[in-house]
Parts: sequence; C-alpha cells; structure tokens
Amino acid sequence: MTAVCGVVGWVGLVVPQIVRALDGPDARSVLPRSMLGGAIFVLVSDTLARSLFSGEIPLGIVTSLLGALSFAMMLTVRRVELAR
Repeated sequence: MTAVCGVVGWVGLVVPQIVRALDGPDARSVLPRSMLGGAIFVLVSDTLARSLFSGEIPLGIVTSLLGALSFAMMLTVRRVELAR
C-alpha cells in the first residue's frame, strides 16, 4: 500500500491500529473513528510540516516520521504486554 500511495500511506497503516488498540475490535466503531483519527493525524502532520521550520517540508516526511515512531511504540508496548 505504501508503494502505491506514497509515505502518506502511513495514515492508513498506523491510525486504524491505534484506534483498534484503544477502542476494541468492533468495526462499527473502529471505521468512523479511524477516519476521524486519520484526518486529525494528517492535520497535525501538516501543521507541524508548515510550522516547525522556516521552509515548508513535505507532508510525507512528517507522516512517515510520526507513523514510524507510533508504529515502533505499538510494537514495544505489545512486546512488553506479551512478556508479562
């Protein structure tokens, strides 16, 4: 998916996993909350991309950094939970 839609595809990979971890596996609530969470994630990423530096950096760089960081945190938390 990321190869087709670029690094903004992190939104579709990470946000539903975060929502599912917070909300549970019920698709009736995960789907709308994933859409809202994805929109908020892109909005925050775009705001950071425009305001952190004097020049504007591409949105894909910020989404990939935030997405990879949150994905790594999810993996770490899951490993800690499984070790207990």
